[in-house]
Amino acid sequence: MENLKTGIIIQARLGSLRLPNKPLLKLYNGTVLSHLLDRLKKCKKIDLVVVAIPKNSANHLLKVYLEKNNYNIFEGDENNVLSRYYHAAKKYNINKIIRLTADCPFHDPALIDNAIDLFNKKNLDFLCNYDPPTFPDGYDLSISTFEQLKDAFKSAKSPYDREHVVPYLI
Repeated sequence: MENLKTGIIIQARLGSLRLPNKPLLKLYNGTVLSHLLDRLKKCKKIDLVVVAIPKNSANHLLKVYLEKNNYNIFEGDENNVLSRYYHAAKKYNINKIIRLTADCPFHDPALIDNAIDLFNKKNLDFLCNYDPPTFPDGYDLSISTFEQLKDAFKSAKSPYDREHVVPYLI
């Protein structure tokens, strides 16, 4: 992989059972997703942000919204989120992947930058702040190398590991 990058990949979809269409719901003067994406622009340690969405008609409005606002998009398998992350990282040449979800609009850019610094300083393959829980819900993040993600993509077999990405890496 040439021109390796540090990037955030955001898992997003409209089909949530708990709160349908959450990423596009109005939140103050924007949407839940726009607030997250605006906050991520303040990160100093990342090269790009990619929104990884399921490739299906249920997420058409989300895709149109992202295209209209010139965001990087990756469409992939609806149920295999691990595959979505792997192929998004591969397409965009992301060597250090920060995993976030679109339903957490208040991520702290300084916390993300500090996590990247720690990841780099300790030369880690994987880091997360929720095993054990360290921050309040909504600030969860994980960072992995592309090689770790690739290993998980090739080795994780259970539907649970393929849907939730991180358990296999921990």
